[in-house]
Amino acid sequence: MHRFFLHSACLAAVALLAMAAAPGARAQVRASLVSADAAVQPGRAFTVALKLEHQPHWHTYWLNAGTGYPTSLKWELPGGWQADGIRWPVPGVIRDGTGAVTGNGYDGTVLLPVTLTPPANLLPGETVTLRAKAAWLMCADVCMPGGADVTLTLPVGAGAPAPDAAVTAALAGNAGAAPHFFCADELVAFDKPQVFAPAAGDGGGVNGGGFTLTLPLSEDAGVGDGGGARLVGVLAFERADGARQGFAIAVAVAGGGAAACAGGGINSAVESGDKSPHSNNTGAGAGIPSGASADVSAPAGASVGGGIPAGASA
Repeated sequence: MHRFFLHSACLAAVALLAMAAAPGARAQVRASLVSADAAVQPGRAFTVALKLEHQPHWHTYWLNAGTGYPTSLKWELPGGWQADGIRWPVPGVIRDGTGAVTGNGYDGTVLLPVTLTPPANLLPGETVTLRAKAAWLMCADVCMPGGADVTLTLPVGAGAPAPDAAVTAALAGNAGAAPHFFCADELVAFDKPQVFAPAAGDGGGVNGGGFTLTLPLSEDAGVGDGGGARLVGVLAFERADGARQGFAIAVAVAGGGAAACAGGGINSAVESGDKSPHSNNTGAGAGIPSGASADVSAPAGASVGGGIPAGASA
């Protein structure tokens, strides 16, 4: 796990240095800032998002990228403002021309949301300009670093602002892959197949009933029989209405060569009793040997929500 994040940091540094020498590297991905609200209310937190529009066949990367590195934002905000980390939407599986999995990320148009909190002493009638430096790795047949200085100017109002309908709808429609578990660290091998199986007698798989997803563990995950392991990431799938969503989970994995969340599904594996999406609960469990598999089960009618926060780790 430490090796992955060090490698990602080095790649990100190289990307920032290379951008000045690659002025055409932005053409494949266009970046902009958008806001879920049409105005800023003093002291009231709101959502903005980095909007990435990819040319066909190009992609950028999620929190745990696999072979690349994740998109980053460096804010240059007025005094008194606060910015949280990216709330990563559910990613998709990235494959090369042969069908081999090469990472986790996004194509098409994706919004990477961030919560901003303005100071309470803003004056209604003014305007405020928000600035950030965005950096990413974009790949198709080849990979290259990209980046942009993005800005957004909004009016300041005294009352609750009206939502921006288009941005709100786009945030709700952030797409992902289904069914697939996106691990936030190196416990699960991103480049090996995950085995989906509907629960016996359900017949409908994801939307018709429960299911089990068997995950291949990484050979260098560094997990042994004597230590505990936690499965942290996003279980993504497509609902009957076509919406792609994910359930953010952090659960203990039992030992014995394969660890199963028993028939009660995701919620039964979360021992604190919090059944809500985005929960980040822990449980007790023995370690599992590297190279084994872990089962993630979902019950019929499971409620799911969006991605996991920046910086999640196991």
